[in-house]
Amino acid sequence: EAAPETAPTDAAPTDAAPGAAYVVRGGRGALVRSAPDTTSDVVGILPHGSTCRLVDATEVTGAIRARVSAPLAGWASLKLFTKAGPPAVGGRPVASPLVKLDWFGADYGGGGG
Repeated sequence: EAAPETAPTDAAPTDAAPGAAYVVRGGRGALVRSAPDTTSDVVGILPHGSTCRLVDATEVTGAIRARVSAPLAGWASLKLFTKAGPPAVGGRPVASPLVKLDWFGADYGGGGG
């Protein structure tokens, strides 16, 4: 069964939450490898915005590597993910408060604060 649609929160995780849903925030996606080591075989790439489940995490040479499952199973850099927000409402993801306006090359936060 497919995971429910989720919206990302606006910050990269500072620690892993095994069992939680995460969204790929890396602009080029997340490179998934067969083992935590960055020299291990490439399994594939999770596209930007895709959702996966975090299974485990470990530190490798100062970086946190996350073991993810479905749609690809393997290891990727935790900094390329953000913990998923609340489930979608009415089949649509909940809007993120940060919008990137590429034609200006700047980020503009929404909604006060």
